[in-house]
Amino acid sequence: MPPLVFYLDENFPEVMAALLIALGFEAVSTNSLGRKGARDHNQLLFAAQTERVVVTYNVADFLLLHDAWRDWSAAWGTSPTVARHAGILIFHQDKRGFPVATIAQLIADLVGRSGSLENRCFVWKRVTGWREV
Repeated sequence: MPPLVFYLDENFPEVMAALLIALGFEAVSTNSLGRKGARDHNQLLFAAQTERVVVTYNVADFLLLHDAWRDWSAAWGTSPTVARHAGILIFHQDKRGFPVATIAQLIADLVGRSGSLENRCFVWKRVTGWREV
């Protein structure tokens, strides 16, 4: 299996890429690639085309995009090997905030437990931890 490459949505601090790299992953940000301000569906399409796992705080939009991706692929009879994204990881923000170093470790822990993230979407909340949707 090729190494996971994470694609950080523009709402994540740039330091997150360095933290993930320090944990042995590859990581780039929308900002570093000059894609800041691109619409969410374009971000997911770009991530899918370049085999990158999306990491975002944008709960509502990316849950909708993942559901649409899955449902439309099934409705159109598209093979999972054709209609695939590398994965989506969504973090709920709360008023207390959460250190990005901890988020990077949560991602590493999830990858260690879950194996492939392909065509999967996980949501993390402080009170419940990871949940696949």
